[in-house]
Amino acid sequence: MPRPPASAHRPAPAHHPVRRTVPVLLAVTGLLVPAGLATAVGATSDRPAVAPTATVGAARTALRVAAAVSELAEALRPPEYRLPVDAPVVRPFAPPSERFGAGHRGIDLAAPPGTPVRVAERGTVVHAGPVADVTWVVVAHRDGVRTSYGPLAGLAAGAGDEVERGDVLGTLAAGDHGDPGADVGLHLGARRGDRYVDPMTLPGLGRPRPTLVGDGGWWAADHAVRPYAPWSGGRLGGLLTSPSPDADRAGFAVPPNPNHLVLVAGLSSTSDVELLDPDHLGIDDAGATRFSYAAPGAPYDVRHTWQDVDTAARRLEEQLRAQARRQPGRAVDLLGHSLGGVVIAHYLLHRHDPYDPDLPPVGHVVTVASPLEGSDLARAGVALVDGPVTGRPLRGAWEAAGALPGAPGRAARSLEPDAPALHDIATGSDVLTELTARWEADRAGAGSGALATGTRVLNIVASLDGLVGADRAALPGAERRVLPGTHAGVLETEALREVVWRFLAGEDIVRSPGGLTTAVGAVTGDVLTAVGALAGDGDAAADLPLAPLLP
Repeated sequence: MPRPPASAHRPAPAHHPVRRTVPVLLAVTGLLVPAGLATAVGATSDRPAVAPTATVGAARTALRVAAAVSELAEALRPPEYRLPVDAPVVRPFAPPSERFGAGHRGIDLAAPPGTPVRVAERGTVVHAGPVADVTWVVVAHRDGVRTSYGPLAGLAAGAGDEVERGDVLGTLAAGDHGDPGADVGLHLGARRGDRYVDPMTLPGLGRPRPTLVGDGGWWAADHAVRPYAPWSGGRLGGLLTSPSPDADRAGFAVPPNPNHLVLVAGLSSTSDVELLDPDHLGIDDAGATRFSYAAPGAPYDVRHTWQDVDTAARRLEEQLRAQARRQPGRAVDLLGHSLGGVVIAHYLLHRHDPYDPDLPPVGHVVTVASPLEGSDLARAGVALVDGPVTGRPLRGAWEAAGALPGAPGRAARSLEPDAPALHDIATGSDVLTELTARWEADRAGAGSGALATGTRVLNIVASLDGLVGADRAALPGAERRVLPGTHAGVLETEALREVVWRFLAGEDIVRSPGGLTTAVGAVTGDVLTAVGALAGDGDAAADLPLAPLLP
């Protein structure tokens, strides 16, 4: 199936609609704890009930710290401008020879009337209204630049509004905005103080400039590709993680190695989801394929991703055998996000035989925000919907919500609480316990097992992941990096592409331990474990931090 074209304003991929359960779980937690339902722990164990007050207090502090870190990271993110519409420049910037002389103080973009116009970068709206019978919006940015957009109609922002990059300011109005017949489409202007500047010189909008030899050894005869700005990795001795702009273009002109790349998306994805544009890594369409949860090469929907992890790993084996028949002897690299990373790890440690000539050799494995040691959120969610106190009302509310007018039917829902995959990725599941045991045995075995032929593994953790804790997204002793972004947002960053490309190329990758992220993830995990215990999960109660101290 052809890959959808990349877009500068592509919305974050809906890999994990599970995130929609977060507010529900937090709300339930807020109801359970004050009501004193900690006695549910006593109902499932001979141990006395565990008072959650200290744990919840620590969690609230940790969440406030996480929010402050997120705000700090956003405040420190360097400005990275994007074009307000996806359209070519039809009239470039032409500075006047003198201050009040003739010229073209901006660029015109060939968009039709009615096109949504988006703000180029985060800022504050300082003007929204008519100037000489033309409606304009002016936004002040934190680097001192003011951008202007017009002619507009149907304004969606007003003076004083704080806007984020990509927010809609209004729609493009019909008609010209200055010189009749010459000024057409959307006009984008930029000023530093009282001086107009070419908008295409703003960070993120600079035109690619080919050189004789570029990064990676590409030549002037190749397509011009600007390398991504090097990502700095960790800050403050690895306590924090440096921010990174989103990637909307290729940053590498050549592939990192001769292997074939297989991309495995996560829970509740579909075959239409673009996990990562291989072109951003210098890999053409023939050099990469996407995994199908249904059958090799077949389209799939969200329901196919609900199957158990072992079944999905068998599907991956089928697809890799087909790949080996197409290109005998060619190695593959496997990259998976969230559940996709668990499926890859399960395949590697349970189903892959490095000496089977009908299977391709596995050169590299990269997992991104994958619950390799479990999702505490998934465990809490499973415990709540199966709990003796909370299960019936939650399931009733779930069914009632599905019966509301306009609600998706059962078959169209993005996730079911009884999905086998959700149970498999819950912390403490039999699938993940066995996965960790096999991983440690394989690492200890000299010259045997799935890693015998030199397969390299990298676990990438998302610094602001609300679905998979940073302490759960890596296997024990595996090479690990913490990258900026949310559970799905990390997939959009230049940092991810740079780290993945250099890892696949065998180069050194920048150090980013993410100490604070890991600590916050552990505290948040304890809170979610307490939720599971309160709901009646005896295993969760045994995993509480205070459990070893109880009689």
